Amino acid sequence: MAPKKSKAKKADDDGASVFHLNKGPIEAIAPKNDPAKETQRLDTLVAKCKVGVAWIDLLAMKRRLKFGVYNDRPQNEAEVNKLVACFQESGIVSMKDVTAIPLIMKTSRIDNKDSLVKNFDDPDVVPELELDIEDIDTIIVASGQHRLAALEKYNYSLKEQYQKHVSKRKKVEVLKNINQEHVATFNEAHQAMCELKGAMEDVGKWGVVIYDEDKILADGTALATHLSRNSTLHEFKQTEEEVLITIFKEIQRVYDTSPAKKQNDIALECLRTLRTAQEKNARLSKVLQHETYCVFFATRVMRLGPHFRHRREFKVNWLAKAIDTNMGLYLSWIQMRIKTLKRLTSKGPFPSYAEVLKLIDDADANVDTAKEKLVELRTTLEKRPKTKEKGDVMIWAGVLQTIDKKASTVFTDVEDKVGEMTGAYVTPLSVYRQSAIKCLRDAWGLTSNDEWEENEILAHLDRVCARVLLHLTVETGKARAPEPLLGAFVMDNAWSALNNVKEGVKEVCRWFDALLDYHKGLHPKTHIMDDWSTVMLNNISKDARFTDGGKTYAQEVTTILWTHRRTLLVRLSNCMTLAKQNIPARAKERKELLHEYDVLPEEERFANESLMKILMSRRTKANKSRDLLAEPPSIMGTIALHSTGWDWLSPTHRNTARDLEPCVKAIAVERKYVMRYRPKLFEDKYVATLRRLLEDSLQPGVRKIQHIDLARQVTTVHAWLWWDEIPLPTTHEAPAVVLQGLEDSLVKEQSQMRERLALEHEDRVALTKMIAYLTSMPLALSSSDATAMLSADIATPLEALITGFEVNAARLRARKLSKEPKMPIDLRTMNYELRLEIPPAHNDEYTTGYVIGDEEEEDEAEPEEHPAPKQKKKTKKGKGRQPTPVPEEEEEEPAPKKKARKGKARAVEEDDEDIVIPGRETMQPSSSQRSQSEVVEVSPGSKAMVPGSRAASQPANASSDKPKPKPKPRPVPRKIHRQPSPPALDDDIQIIEKQSTAGDKGNEGAGANVEERTSADESVRPAVQAGDPSSDGHGNNELEKDAETDTVPSRTPPRARQPSPSHSPLHGGDTTLLGFSTTETGWFDPERDTDHEMDTAVQTTVVDADKGTRPSDDDTIPAVTDTHVSKSLTPLSALSDDDDARMHDMTLTESLAQVPGSTVTKSLTQVPEMAPTPPLTQVSPPVQTNTKERRVAPPTGKRERAPTASSTASSNQGRGRKPKKKAKVVPADTDEDDPQENDGEVTVVPGV
Repeated sequence: MAPKKSKAKKADDDGASVFHLNKGPIEAIAPKNDPAKETQRLDTLVAKCKVGVAWIDLLAMKRRLKFGVYNDRPQNEAEVNKLVACFQESGIVSMKDVTAIPLIMKTSRIDNKDSLVKNFDDPDVVPELELDIEDIDTIIVASGQHRLAALEKYNYSLKEQYQKHVSKRKKVEVLKNINQEHVATFNEAHQAMCELKGAMEDVGKWGVVIYDEDKILADGTALATHLSRNSTLHEFKQTEEEVLITIFKEIQRVYDTSPAKKQNDIALECLRTLRTAQEKNARLSKVLQHETYCVFFATRVMRLGPHFRHRREFKVNWLAKAIDTNMGLYLSWIQMRIKTLKRLTSKGPFPSYAEVLKLIDDADANVDTAKEKLVELRTTLEKRPKTKEKGDVMIWAGVLQTIDKKASTVFTDVEDKVGEMTGAYVTPLSVYRQSAIKCLRDAWGLTSNDEWEENEILAHLDRVCARVLLHLTVETGKARAPEPLLGAFVMDNAWSALNNVKEGVKEVCRWFDALLDYHKGLHPKTHIMDDWSTVMLNNISKDARFTDGGKTYAQEVTTILWTHRRTLLVRLSNCMTLAKQNIPARAKERKELLHEYDVLPEEERFANESLMKILMSRRTKANKSRDLLAEPPSIMGTIALHSTGWDWLSPTHRNTARDLEPCVKAIAVERKYVMRYRPKLFEDKYVATLRRLLEDSLQPGVRKIQHIDLARQVTTVHAWLWWDEIPLPTTHEAPAVVLQGLEDSLVKEQSQMRERLALEHEDRVALTKMIAYLTSMPLALSSSDATAMLSADIATPLEALITGFEVNAARLRARKLSKEPKMPIDLRTMNYELRLEIPPAHNDEYTTGYVIGDEEEEDEAEPEEHPAPKQKKKTKKGKGRQPTPVPEEEEEEPAPKKKARKGKARAVEEDDEDIVIPGRETMQPSSSQRSQSEVVEVSPGSKAMVPGSRAASQPANASSDKPKPKPKPRPVPRKIHRQPSPPALDDDIQIIEKQSTAGDKGNEGAGANVEERTSADESVRPAVQAGDPSSDGHGNNELEKDAETDTVPSRTPPRARQPSPSHSPLHGGDTTLLGFSTTETGWFDPERDTDHEMDTAVQTTVVDADKGTRPSDDDTIPAVTDTHVSKSLTPLSALSDDDDARMHDMTLTESLAQVPGSTVTKSLTQVPEMAPTPPLTQVSPPVQTNTKERRVAPPTGKRERAPTASSTASSNQGRGRKPKKKAKVVPADTDEDDPQENDGEVTVVPGV
């Protein structure tokens, strides 16, 4: 057996091991970067530049002091207030090295430089700083703006206190009779004024330390910056913004001192060096990792002055949250606006402001030569200026803040229309143009100086004004209008617009990179893909497919997305929002991603392995390149690996299984995931148009690639290839056609705006005249006085009438403008109101018996606490006004049930209620009533087109003389005659409890077979009143008496009323229900008047063997004249909203279990369960009987369970509940002729 090979390490020539253990002595090594020693070194150098100390009147010289030159930190009001509180409590310590204000100035400006002292050891000998009388230049202050602000605030408070004491003295001086208290007040005020005057005398005296400007700036601004920094103590530590600005200033310095062609690269290297030396701070680290933002803002934006410096774009906290999706597009948009400012400041030849203004006036007058000249000037203006003609963009630093204030004022109401060629934006733009030009000419001295033409600098500024004038002038025929100059208002508007389409921007970014959703989960400690749009634009800029680089095409992508941000990008955002609801979310964690990869088809995984081999081969030194266009196009994922922002060539990816393979697998998972929604997404022509626009803008710059097919035919491909390889549908229209359609619709809307406004004005004038005429009529006033208010009886229907006019006028205007006489109108999306005003109305409180509008429902809901006596029942109400039902929207839930009144008060109160009989068909109203209109049938689910209570659009068959309020969802039942059955033995009586359904909403519940529209139909049925002249003395309508059919005609649609034949004996040819004839009426005696038996409603009591006698919780019921009927019928007064719906499902089989002539009453437990039927139209007249009156107490308020198929006894005792005891019938000795006798004790029915 051969010996195993040794695994020893390589050895040197002498055979020794290459590993060496350093066993030397441990020696101290100074840290390479010691912040403390560096601070001490800088302090020593700064001390050598010190000239001396003095004092100045800080309040008197505040206008000459210039803060923020080397550290422009913003002023913090909280710190100012802390200093003011310290001044008030501890006084002002101004003559001290710690509190002194450092000044950086040349020694030649100081007259008494030889008399300055070195320190503040003796404050009394510190001299005042004396400057040359002719010296009016500013003095650079290293720090101290908070001290100056606090001193001003403290001095102002002292002056206020002084003035208060002055007022006290004056009040005492004007008094005629002065007492001892007044004298004390006067003297105290005098003493306080003396003390305050002494405090204010030296309040501005503050110590300063003078540093020689020539020495401190000899080696750059490092010492001046160090002098301007806060103390390194923990309580005075630098803020994140100060650290960020310090880094930006260093980058700006390096950028300005570098060669022109290498400025960006050197600035980028400087940023990478500075961020490695920073302390650990997650937010600041994330901001500094965004290299595009840091270099761009440090080298471009900071030059535009303090207007941009103190914005949120320099706040670390805001930046850490904003670097997510849109920051790259936002920076690219700002860069294009800064280029516009650079073109406007060009030093190239251009006409003067007066000449350009004259050309614009001539062009407005249709002078052809002027128009041609303006076209030529616009072409010159859009060209990039030459190197020698480049102007200084810093001339905008002092004027952009003033111009931005004008923009925020003018464009406040049209923020969402900036850049559109519409009248709503063009008109404010012209106002903004004039204001901007005036601000520029005033700030640059062109208005006050008449000899500016001889000055070269002023002449250049005049040409800048001419360029701005031409740039902001709208050009006829263009699709877009010019946008305002860059400023805070425009930047806020741009950021808000991009955030509104964030979902659409995300999807567009996914089109250019496949790893945006997965890279953060696979590499959480990196910041490469923190901002998606930055990754997208960087991928385009660095793509090797472009012949001359992709920076120009990246800006074109930004222009396309910005131009269509309110059309195509909004459509894409909406589509993505809907698509996210139908597909699962992407895998975020590594384990989820690997699981998704494992379930991929085998061919997908095989292709992914081939892609991994290509990646590994490109990581070798001999073939290290990201250009994968030479690889076979048949390998899926090649373009995704070619165009991704993931740096897979980085040497930091040392572990293949951890750093490389998961990302490659993520490409396969994403390619499979996008096939779930993206092909369907491109079926939308607007989304496909956006993708086609991007594709067409990128195609001209890519290289042409030749391929050879299997037939050995050579083909040249010159197109932009997407990594997902999803083609667009060929059936879509060209992008130009789709965009033209969008533009045409917009132009059509704008062209119709003026005509629509004119028509609205005409309608408004006509209706205003009508309102003035009607409201000025004497008959419309609430009294005979000419100055009286309008009557509410006129105002309410007038309001509904005006709404009808507004609706009809809007309909006519829309169809006239569209020229379509049958154009569909949806009033829910149309603003039809003309904002007409109706004079205030007066409701006469002395008028009773008639209510208008919605007040009727309120009156019914709140009955009188002390109702009128019984004689009110004898009043005939047929002559009065009867409410006319109107179609109302279907209610989802009924109104809450109000607590019912009991006893006589309830009986009297019910006389005024509308009679609604559950389970009975709608009755035909009397033709003699003129106030009633025909019943309007409303299908369930149909809604009124006009929102609100003033419904104007009614069906053709609806007519009403006044507005009708919505019917009550739960009508209160009133006195009803019930049909009795033949007498039965008392011992065999068993009480049948009322059945309950699962819910009354939409007639849902066990055993319900009536459609949902039944409840909607009942809500519009007119109620039958007892005093109707068409009714008989018993409250029965005359139309009910039909000898042949004994049914009541109804306006309810047959489809809503027709029951199933198998469920209803009335529709199955059998007119007998368990022996009870529905056609024989011979037993009815019309001469018998039993109306007095129902006159009185009494309070019911329940007797329980265990609990004794107690009042019933339910409503009271009228007297019932038959014992057997009372035990088989549920009292109407006990019916709730659920009972109204259940009455449709109850058959007479369930209600009347008594067969005529039989002596035994059947209970529901003995009757087989039957399918419910719709309400019967039969209304039986009262029957004459000689039996003693018995009363049956109503059921308790507790609701029973719904009947189920598993238990036939659940209808009267519930599922799993103990059966109720049989009722004890107690005869009541009452006199039918004396209704007052009915107030005695009633029948006790336990369990009902």
